[in-house]
Amino acid sequence: MKKVLLLMLTASALLGACKKDKDDSNPANGCKIVKFTPSGGHDYVNSEYLITYNSDGKISTITNADETRRFSYESSKMLVSVDNLLITYNYNSPNQINSIITNSQWPENVSVTYADNKVSKILTSVDDISSTFTYSSNEVVKILEKWGDTDTEEALITYKEEKYSNPLIFELIFPSMIDGDIRNFIRYNLSNSFGASEKRLIDKIEYIGKGDRSYNTRTDTYSYLKDDKGNIIQIIITSTSYTTRSFTLEYSCN
Repeated sequence: MKKVLLLMLTASALLGACKKDKDDSNPANGCKIVKFTPSGGHDYVNSEYLITYNSDGKISTITNADETRRFSYESSKMLVSVDNLLITYNYNSPNQINSIITNSQWPENVSVTYADNKVSKILTSVDDISSTFTYSSNEVVKILEKWGDTDTEEALITYKEEKYSNPLIFELIFPSMIDGDIRNFIRYNLSNSFGASEKRLIDKIEYIGKGDRSYNTRTDTYSYLKDDKGNIIQIIITSTSYTTRSFTLEYSCN
C-alpha cells in the first residue's frame, strides 16, 4: 500500500506541474510542504513522506522508507515522465492532459475528454471504468463512476466557504486521503488541479454505492488545523464507516 500511495503522489505532482507556466508551488507566505505523515485508518499509517524541490520550486523527489520517486520536466516545465517513464502524460495544450500512459506493476492507461475547458470524462483501461463530472461554477460537485454501462458509485462534494491558496494541499494531500485507488485519485486530481490556485476547502464528500456496491455508502467530513502562518498543519477526516483518518504536514518557510 505504501507503493500505491507513492504512485498516487507521483501522478498528483505530474498534474500539478502542468497547470501553468507560473510557479504556484509556493503559497503567499512562501512556505512549502516538506513532510507529511498519514495516521489512522491507513495501511500505510505512520510512514513519513519527504518532499524536495528543484531550483524552480517544482517537486524534485518524494521519498518514503521504501523508495524515492524522482521527477523530470521539459523546458516548458511540464512534467512528462518519472522514474524512467513510469508515467507519461500527453497534452492537448499546457493545461489539458488528453492521456496518461503507465508502465509499472499497476499498468493503466487513461484517456481524458473535456467540455468548456473542464474535464468531463475520464476512461481507464482497467475494467472499462469511467468517471463523469458535474460542476457548479468551476467546482466539481458530483462524480459518477461506471464499470462499462453500470453505475457503481456517486460522490457528492460540498465545500466550506473558506478558501486556501497552497495548491499542494489539493494536488498532493486530498486525493491520497479520499481513496487508495489510483483511478479515483486521478479523476479527483484532473477535476481539481487546473485554474486558480486558491480554492475552497472540502467540507464533506458523500459516497453513494450503486447496485452490488450499495454497501459502499458513507459520508466523510473534513476539518483543518492551522499554524500561526495560516498553513494547514493537520487535516482530519471523520467518517460514518471508517475510523478517523488524518494527515500531519510540516513546512519549510522562506
